[in-house]
Amino acid sequence: MKQRITVEQLKELTDEQKERLIEWYMSVGDYTRTPLLSIGQMIELHEKLNTDLFWPWHSCLFTEGAGGRVAKDYDGELCDALWQSVKEVL
Repeated sequence: MKQRITVEQLKELTDEQKERLIEWYMSVGDYTRTPLLSIGQMIELHEKLNTDLFWPWHSCLFTEGAGGRVAKDYDGELCDALWQSVKEVL
């Protein structure tokens, strides 16, 4: 299982998104963290930056279907699904 984003994924960010990511790093006060976000860091970042209480981080994994919550197809990598969601809130 993939645990961190890649350098290529980090390069997908716009300048504005990069600034917000830097601000988040500074707010947590841990300057030893690698910029290659882990699954846990992405969950933490998403919960800190997402102001829409009806769209929590796990919404990147599930959608509302006719029979209730249905798992989304995210090609099997939780890390990649979280990264897509984090980019949206950055």
